[in-house]
Amino acid sequence: MTIRFTTCLLICGLLSCNTVRSESDGEALFVVCSACHTIGEGKRVGPDLQGISERRSEEWIIKFVQNSTDLIASGDPDAIAVFEEYNNMPMPPNDLSDDEVRSLIAFIDSHGADAEEGEDEEEIEEVVYTQEQIDAGARLFSGEDRLEGGGASCISCHNIKYDAFTSGGGLALDLTESYSRISGPGIAAMIENPQYPAMKQAYLGRDISDDEVAKLTAFLVHVDTEKDKHEGGNASATLLTWGVAGFITVMLVLGIFSRKVKAKSVNQAIYDRQITST
Repeated sequence: MTIRFTTCLLICGLLSCNTVRSESDGEALFVVCSACHTIGEGKRVGPDLQGISERRSEEWIIKFVQNSTDLIASGDPDAIAVFEEYNNMPMPPNDLSDDEVRSLIAFIDSHGADAEEGEDEEEIEEVVYTQEQIDAGARLFSGEDRLEGGGASCISCHNIKYDAFTSGGGLALDLTESYSRISGPGIAAMIENPQYPAMKQAYLGRDISDDEVAKLTAFLVHVDTEKDKHEGGNASATLLTWGVAGFITVMLVLGIFSRKVKAKSVNQAIYDRQITST
């Protein structure tokens, strides 16, 4: 009897520990999610997740979190609706187990429950950036100043509407209106915790410091709010223009060289020498 009672207590204790661990794990995992999502603070890159378990089944959430692209490709109407609502930007796949996703759901539900109970929530105030931060962010974005971790400059992959720069790369999204799309905190979260595979790989082991995140965010917020004052450039158009110009230049040089060769060929020179010698 004593053994059974002790066993029951042990099992209950383990279940209790697992519950706590699950909530703790969920909170830790949500740090990464917070780059694109909030809980009760509105849309960011993706939807607000408060009450998600009331809107979607656990099975659906697990599938969507693990690989939203596969779920969209399967023709799931809810997944397609989310994809289309958020600018056709698929959520990157996540290497999370079913249990890890469940811990995320548990954390989101508990966070939502706290908000519904009427607890005071800290208001998020938009940060006011200094001109010094904006200028420093511009230098980091353009690559004039190197990132401390040695990562590539933003302009390598992203274009931006800003007259002080030549056109940026066309490998990723144009960031001119990133502040309008995801807000200042959203920009900071995306820079601090890159979610897209190419960006993750580019900055693997090359973390961007908090100070650099603040400066880059300041610059991108400034660019968006001042975008009507700048004509900017288009990376694809610029590359095409320079490509065509380069092609024409090469063809002209080849044409001139070809004319000279045809005007006086090697065979003509040999013939003239033979005539002279006779």
